[in-house]
Parts: sequence; C-alpha cells; structure tokens
Amino acid sequence: MVVEELHGTLTRSTCTFPYFMLVAFEAGSPLRGLILLLLWPFIALINTCMSQSMALQMLIFISMAGLKMKDLEGVGRAVLSRFYLEDLRGSAYRVFMAFPRRCVVTCFPRVVVEAFCREYLGADMVLGTELHSVKGICTGLVSAKSGYGYGYGYGYGYGYDSAKSGSGYGYGHGHDSATSGYGYDS
Repeated sequence: MVVEELHGTLTRSTCTFPYFMLVAFEAGSPLRGLILLLLWPFIALINTCMSQSMALQMLIFISMAGLKMKDLEGVGRAVLSRFYLEDLRGSAYRVFMAFPRRCVVTCFPRVVVEAFCREYLGADMVLGTELHSVKGICTGLVSAKSGYGYGYGYGYGYGYDSAKSGSGYGYGHGHDSATSGYGYDS
C-alpha cells in the first residue's frame, strides 16, 4: 500500500489557497471569492504565526459555508480535477501508480477531492478533512469525526498500519526535489 499527500507530493504546489479560491468562486459566487481574496493575507499570517489548523478552518468556512454538499462535490469533479491534473507531479504519480493499493491523504475537504483521487489517481482510500453539514448544506465547520488537518499523521487513526504493509509516505511540505516527496518502507 502507498500513502501519499495530495498537496506537495502528488501535486507540485503545496499551497491550497488557489483551490479554495476556485471552490469559493465556482460553487459560491464572485463575491465569496473576493471576500476570500481580501482575507487571504490575514489567513496567511495566522497560518505562519499561529496555527495551520486554524487557517485551514478559516479557508474552509469562508469558501464553503452555506453551499450544498452536492455543489461542492460537483465543483471538485468538474473544475478542480482539471487544475489538479495540470499540477500533477509526474514522478510522484508514476511511483503512486506502481502500488496495487493506494491511499491519498489531504488537508482539503474529502468531499471535494474524492472524485478526482478515485477517478484519476485510482485511489482506494481518500483521507481528508470531513465537513459538517445540516440537511445537505455545508456549515463551513470541520466535523468532530474528521480527525485530519495539518499535522495529523498519515493514515494513523484510520486503521492504517505501515508495519504490516510495504508503503510509501508522502511528506509533502518543505521538499523541493521532485523525487524527495516520498519515501519507502517495506
């Protein structure tokens, strides 16, 4: 089994802001996109100085609160897939596809990236931030059962045990080389 981080390992970019901006604009409205753009410097400051998890929750709330979960899934399937494919790192993709079982871990909301990961990457499992919803409407809050955000272990807490399977780990953030984004453990 291989476990890879989506942002920074499978994709070249480690920054998730452009993807949140696309969701805010496409599923929400130009006004929502403008609000996110205006608040981005403040969110980036929080991300750097205080808490990556808090910054992630702010991005999720601003870009997704009040939207239908089906709309979020549709934007992920129709719009984000094209941008993810353009940003895909070829060397990481080849290693990822060499394994029979694949898991993608991401801080991005699972409902938005799951279609891309399953359809284009052939992922068997997608671990991401779970969104809270009421009657199919996203509240913009992270679900208590989510268990993943920045800093959460790769697959731990989801029944994944690297000691029992040959696996690759996606390190994602902070690696410059196209091949240093993943390691092996057999």
